Amino acid sequence: MTLAPGTRLGPYEIVGPLGAGGMGEVYRAKDTRLGRDVAIKALPEGFERDPERAARFEREAKLLAALQHPNVGSIFGLEEVGGHRYLVLEFVEGETLSARLSRGALPVDEALAVCAQIAAAVEAAHEAGVIHRDLKPGNVMLKPDGIVKVLDFGLAKASATDGSSADMGLPASPTMTYAATGAGVILGTAGYMSPEQARGKAVDRRTDIWSFGCVLFECITGRQAFAGETVSDVIARILQTEPDWSALPAATPLRVRDLLARCLTRDAKQRLQAIGEARIVLELVAAQPADASPAAAPASAGRPRPRRLAAVLPWVVAALALGVAAVALSRRPALRPSASEVSVVLPQGRRLGEDVGFHFFALSPDGRALAYASHENGRLAMRLRRLDHREDVELPGTENARDMFFSPDGEWIAFFDSQNLLKASVHGGAPVVLAPAGQDRLGTWLADGTIVFSAETTAPLTRMPAAGGTPVAITQLDTTAKERTHRFPCALAGGPWVVFTVGRVDSPGGYDNGQIDAVNVRTGERRWLVHGARRAIWAPPGYLVYDRAGDLYAMPIDPRDPRPTSEPIPVLDGVAGETSSGAAFMDISSDGTLAWIADDERAHQRTIGWFDRSGRWTPTAIPPGEYRRLALSPEGRRALIDVGPGGGSSDLWVADLASGGMNRITFGGTGSDGVWLKDGARMAYARRDSTGGYSVVVRRIDGDGGERDLFHVSHPIRLTDCTPSGDRLIFSDYGLAQGRIWTVHVDGDPDPHALAPDRGNDKNEMAAAVSPDGRWIAYVSNRTSREEVCVRRFEGEGGSWQVSAGGGRGLRWGHDGRELFLVQGETLKRVTVDDAGPRSNGGPVLSVSQPTPLFEVPPSPTEPAYRDYAYDPRGDRFLFTRPLAGTEERREIVLSLGWTLHLAERIRARKARP
Repeated sequence: MTLAPGTRLGPYEIVGPLGAGGMGEVYRAKDTRLGRDVAIKALPEGFERDPERAARFEREAKLLAALQHPNVGSIFGLEEVGGHRYLVLEFVEGETLSARLSRGALPVDEALAVCAQIAAAVEAAHEAGVIHRDLKPGNVMLKPDGIVKVLDFGLAKASATDGSSADMGLPASPTMTYAATGAGVILGTAGYMSPEQARGKAVDRRTDIWSFGCVLFECITGRQAFAGETVSDVIARILQTEPDWSALPAATPLRVRDLLARCLTRDAKQRLQAIGEARIVLELVAAQPADASPAAAPASAGRPRPRRLAAVLPWVVAALALGVAAVALSRRPALRPSASEVSVVLPQGRRLGEDVGFHFFALSPDGRALAYASHENGRLAMRLRRLDHREDVELPGTENARDMFFSPDGEWIAFFDSQNLLKASVHGGAPVVLAPAGQDRLGTWLADGTIVFSAETTAPLTRMPAAGGTPVAITQLDTTAKERTHRFPCALAGGPWVVFTVGRVDSPGGYDNGQIDAVNVRTGERRWLVHGARRAIWAPPGYLVYDRAGDLYAMPIDPRDPRPTSEPIPVLDGVAGETSSGAAFMDISSDGTLAWIADDERAHQRTIGWFDRSGRWTPTAIPPGEYRRLALSPEGRRALIDVGPGGGSSDLWVADLASGGMNRITFGGTGSDGVWLKDGARMAYARRDSTGGYSVVVRRIDGDGGERDLFHVSHPIRLTDCTPSGDRLIFSDYGLAQGRIWTVHVDGDPDPHALAPDRGNDKNEMAAAVSPDGRWIAYVSNRTSREEVCVRRFEGEGGSWQVSAGGGRGLRWGHDGRELFLVQGETLKRVTVDDAGPRSNGGPVLSVSQPTPLFEVPPSPTEPAYRDYAYDPRGDRFLFTRPLAGTEERREIVLSLGWTLHLAERIRARKARP
């Protein structure tokens, strides 16, 4: 309803209109009792007859009443007059930030001061459980005294106390300010939407962080981060493009550039997670502006990556002349403005060797050398870079090296090569084999001359003398707690306490909720320390630093008596790692230097296309996405795709390879491992439930007729194939030490049957594929301590033939069953398989050729045995996912010098906050 000047609403007399929006009309009024100006907000005409909008209006009053902060507009009351309800709000004198920006950008120092107050207001709202959802310059008032007020929580919603979304029935997207679509028209609210809002998804407090980044960008540049003539143009830019980072003025401090990049990251999981961190950065920069020297961002960067030359240590300066570049970075919010960072970049043609689950670099105890696995020309070996020398050197005998770690004196490097644990002298010479180790998960070298290591993915920790000897288990897997692995050990201050990651049977491919324990290697005593972490490492002088979904947290700890001490605090975000194995790519030296690899949000995105046998790539029409596994339909025109982060949190989609159209099959991160049935109209997939168990489900692709559960098991499984006749599915246990391969009838007996008896000596069999003629089954087995490809009869008695030597995974049959494809290292290879006739006892004899290479394949986002590709016999081509251009190679390691020396300062500052 419209209120004319002079209208009385109880003690309030309307002076005139202030504005109107999608959720109310606002008037200036006089409080005749208290003699002050107020703002009256009333629902527009007709809204009061809408129960949902009326209820939302009342919720706004309750939400605002919960906020008491100098930078948040206050609420004085909720009144009802003549059947109409009104909010009585604080009247804020001044102009909107939108009006100020219409005259141009703010000076950088003024922009930082204004946005620090905006961040403080939003921080207070988030702490009260309120998400604004419509943060924009038009909702920010600048008072003459310099105080900034954030207004209009009319679209706010309450959030759950755990930070998850609690929608309360409100829409997921803010209202849009529609305008004429003539040239030069800039839309309002739409330009500040987060990507998740633009897609209509549920939102949480990270949507405000995106909007804050848009506001900060506009304050500094005077232009919107995402603008366009129509709503569609704006949303398209939000979903597909980066802001024009070159628009940032030269005076923009480095940390502010980095803060903008973290706020305007499209993937909410990789975005800045707490608006309070933005406030801290802006306040620090404002307090010490001289340190925030500007630098230009490289044109090739997908986000601002400002750099400056390092003036820190002589050996860093010396490294500038090498094939490895050493430069100071400001990628992430630093612990304090004086912290220095240098970057070690491999020369062109080399990249850091990587495989899902393994670490590929280590920092020496004195912080003056790096060992890393370097991939060059299809060959992987360990190289040593002394940062005060001009060149790195390859250590002999270190082919296929991974999971390396230094001795306490820095004279030796221990590493794994998929068969053994070895050690190599930093001065050269042949490595020494210490113990067998197949699918290892790192180790640590204690000050007493012993090594603690994880020899297999499903094993406890083992200890042995570094000089050689018999390994002895020092932990036991607690089967009552469903433990399946102890991995990533790290000694606290050299020992005897060692921290390690605990993985569970019900989550073998997801470690974001892993557990960190400590064990005394002398007494065997074991203690719980942290829940919800991938990997933990020791940081002198007395901290446990651990990774949680790419963010580092620190907790004070006594290395002689490790126990949880206080609430850990976030200290660094954007560290690369692997959810599926728990790997976190970081290391810390005894002098407090942190070595780490920065995560690239684009590295999680992949494209889908075809390789022919020569390795020539042809992309499909499918847009980039977070793709993991795929299965090609019988007619070769569609694909079932796992989409999501993995670790039991993906969903299935079906994609048309020609048009690029995609339709979702499952929801809630519960579906994976799609397999086509022979008719091409039906599919099967593995569905995860809330207990960690799995069901195999059959349904039509179009959803007609609903779904049918074949069976349920209490542990994870991987569905891998369907028989050529289409009557049986093939799956294997996942995450078990002695997993087996099973079949289940699609339309008959729903009880699974093992394909082979449990012979005891087979540690694990998995990733099976049936030949097109139904006679043979190829699978991956680690019975020789390394994952090798084997073939045996699909049914009946007979022997097993090892096809690969030197490892193998990713099995696909050719069109006639006489050709088998497999991946060795990073190369797709083929072998021929022929029936050489019966044995004397009537069993078959299989003739298998040596593997011959076809082409190099892209890095895989999935577990090694389950390679993400499909073979199309009609076109004799291979369907692969591969990383976006420019993200397929990791070539850079960041060194944050003296990083741990400032942890105490950061923790004290955090505790001192009200």
